[in-house]
Amino acid sequence: MKAIINKLSKEQEKIIKHQVSLECQTIVRKYEIMQDICFIYALVDLLGWGKKRCERIYRRFWWARDEVQEFVRADGENNDLEDGLRETMMEKVLLTRGIDVRKWNEELGKPRLEYEIHK
Repeated sequence: MKAIINKLSKEQEKIIKHQVSLECQTIVRKYEIMQDICFIYALVDLLGWGKKRCERIYRRFWWARDEVQEFVRADGENNDLEDGLRETMMEKVLLTRGIDVRKWNEELGKPRLEYEIHK
């Protein structure tokens, strides 16, 4: 891809990067709702939460996700994609409380079904 981009004008490169970004956002949004449903279902199933509490936590979760997206967007100019994801303030707060979501994800994710990406 870099070889192709090197032959493009700056304007063409900007347009292509914008289109790729839009396509990525479309793909992510498809899976966001499934993640949200699993999150709320777990709260209902495990803790017996009702509609009002679920809606309250979901609104807070939505706000937190927007906050992370704003953080990433603001940092995007200086963030090389190959660097991976940067730590967020929320993750740091959780880590100070002994909550390591990345570790849990790694432990639980080993036997996880891999999603097939169709071309």
